[in-house]
Amino acid sequence: MAAELSGAWTHRLAHPSHLVWPILSDTNRFNEMSGLPRYELLETAEADGTVQRIANGRIGRFVLQWEELPVEWVAEQYYSQTRLFLNGPLRRMTASMRLTPVDDGAEVIFRVAITSRYPVLGPYIAGRMIRGGGRTFALAVQGANEVLLGARASAFDLSEPVILPGGVARAKEIAAYIQSGPYDHGLSRRLMDLVLGAPDTDACRLRPLELARKWDVAPRHAIELCLAAVRSGLLRLTWDILCPRCRGAKASTPRLDKLEENVHCPSCNVDFDAQFGRNVELVFHPAASVRECSAGEYCLSGPQSTPHVLIQQTVAPGETRHVKTALAPGEYRLRTLSGGGECDISYAGGAFPAMAVTGGGIVAYPTVDAGTLTFVNATGKPLCLLIESREWVRDALTAHHVTTLQTFRHLFPDQVLRPGEEMSIDSVTLMFTDLQGSTALYREIGDGPAYDRVREHFEFLAEIVRAHSGAMVKTIGDAVMAAFIDPALAVRAALAVQKKTTEFNQGHAATAVKIKIGLHSGRCLVVNLNDRLDYFGSTVNLAARLQGQSRGGDIVISQLLAGDAQVAAVLESIHVSREEATLKGFDRAVPFVRVAAASP
Repeated sequence: MAAELSGAWTHRLAHPSHLVWPILSDTNRFNEMSGLPRYELLETAEADGTVQRIANGRIGRFVLQWEELPVEWVAEQYYSQTRLFLNGPLRRMTASMRLTPVDDGAEVIFRVAITSRYPVLGPYIAGRMIRGGGRTFALAVQGANEVLLGARASAFDLSEPVILPGGVARAKEIAAYIQSGPYDHGLSRRLMDLVLGAPDTDACRLRPLELARKWDVAPRHAIELCLAAVRSGLLRLTWDILCPRCRGAKASTPRLDKLEENVHCPSCNVDFDAQFGRNVELVFHPAASVRECSAGEYCLSGPQSTPHVLIQQTVAPGETRHVKTALAPGEYRLRTLSGGGECDISYAGGAFPAMAVTGGGIVAYPTVDAGTLTFVNATGKPLCLLIESREWVRDALTAHHVTTLQTFRHLFPDQVLRPGEEMSIDSVTLMFTDLQGSTALYREIGDGPAYDRVREHFEFLAEIVRAHSGAMVKTIGDAVMAAFIDPALAVRAALAVQKKTTEFNQGHAATAVKIKIGLHSGRCLVVNLNDRLDYFGSTVNLAARLQGQSRGGDIVISQLLAGDAQVAAVLESIHVSREEATLKGFDRAVPFVRVAAASP
């Protein structure tokens, strides 16, 4: 008869649950510190649309195979993880953690239960694993306390990184080189320390926006640092295509022109397309000449592997489950773990809508209990249901984002789409500029001096565009096309250009220049044109036409762009006039606002 052994440990922390949860629910780091094996997962779609997950790993001298059941959790409350072993001395292992607020801190209970397959060897191994789990969790609790007190950087003592021979000297040399250039931002040594000293979990998949948030630095600075580190040989880059459901990387390539257009996610059992502005992410890794990164993970499906998932529950056929918790107002998605329907909701507060899964898909319906979430499985099979925040995008450096940065286009001009390929993006802000009266300038002061003035104007335009996290897409004669992912920064860049032009003209009254500027935002196609990433569509056409409405020294902004909340805040203290004009290629008069030349 199978024997079950179990253990439970209770600890108190002088910190609130919402701070403790991200640390102690990190099952990936906890499993590594526990000595559990890395593993690879084979995911197989079942006939009913669900996915079976079979893992292979080694514990001691045993090569084990097990079924990885979906982890269940409620953020800031508990998680429970179960593995069903298909061979070896163990049959089943469940590890769980529960957090309960107590006064100004939290009580945490960690439990491990193991059912053995063999009567002697199984209990012996199970006992060792349970005792080891308790000791590891105690160390994790101590580490969490010290992290939250600012006494250490990580709560977990993980395996030492594998640095290649000569890797330290090479990394130091590269960091010193980056320091001497324009992309250091005082961060190169910090990046070097991360690459050389951090565990694989932290160092082998670097996301610049996440680094910027953790380091409390400007996102552009972290992005430029990583791009420069690739050019210098400290890092390498990959373009990862993320599943739109689980957010896992399902295909990867070092070049944009090698992106797969259609991808299958075995975890969710769905097919999807690569979308430039949504699920193509630029990720960085230590260079192979500096550091070795091990394959596989210690936990592929825990709460911190998908932190945007706030609640994940396996609900039996016909079951209605009530979960006591409350979610903050925001944008959420209700879906199943494997392939199936999904439902997006905007939650303003009060009672959170119930989630019901039927044969026709997912339905959200009103409830009255503000402190309870309801899950209904009205199908004939068990389903893993989840609620996720749609703010997962905050740390994803999408292809659209990075290709609207001047530094990327400067350092990686060969990273383009395949010829003839086009990808749509939901929104990009485009700025067109033109130098007014340049022909007369060449005639009045001569070709050489006039060209110098034009070149100098290109230089300060490029500096301003880069400083506002944009990219100069191309020049057309004396005109410039620039792209921005942030509409407000685009407008600030235009204001900075006109201010700089005033300074530029000081002392050169006889050769003063005026710049015409037009801006618009909207959907576009991104394409490879003449081995350069370029934009096409009506958004481009309208931005160019609005530049034609400029009189020089002013800024013409489409009404749509001016109505953006962040742009409106920028323009709030600036006098603008509202106008409209009939523009070539557009059937109706186009409304716009004009920032006069006299505006600050």
